Amino acid sequence: MKNPCPSCFRTVCGIALAGLACLLGGCVVVLPVPSGTSKIEWGREVPRQQTAWIVLGRTTQAEIVAKFGGDFSDSPRVSALAYSWQYSGTKLAWWYGLCWSGGQGLEDLTGWKALFVAFDRNDRFVDFEFCGLYHLGEHKSLDEQLENWAQHHGAASTIGDHRTVKNENEIK
Repeated sequence: MKNPCPSCFRTVCGIALAGLACLLGGCVVVLPVPSGTSKIEWGREVPRQQTAWIVLGRTTQAEIVAKFGGDFSDSPRVSALAYSWQYSGTKLAWWYGLCWSGGQGLEDLTGWKALFVAFDRNDRFVDFEFCGLYHLGEHKSLDEQLENWAQHHGAASTIGDHRTVKNENEIK
């Protein structure tokens, strides 16, 4: 069916868009301000190259703790560790102006990273992963994220004699 008044529709849309532009008239400016280097604010960073010596099924939890130190989070439910650190990097400067007001600010874009390490029943290494913890805003703590990750990466359960496994074929 053909629109009976296409010019009326265009006129109404044009007026609505012009009104919206007047109402929201203004501008927004957002500029990244690089700091040059990322600075560790909290914790101790574990660089990827420092994990090259870890061997699946052979390296023990004690060896990993001896190498990376005792500043880690662990879980009472799964055999896993998290070495985490917070870093600051780029800042974000912003300004906005509207017909009747304006504002500005400077946001620090800090982030969290962690090395998650999972172990089997014999405290032997089974898996590790470097994780960016940007989803902490989803109301999950580092411990919750570690446990969730460990349950999907072969970590042994520390509750009872049950084991968390990668797939159902490994269940004993």
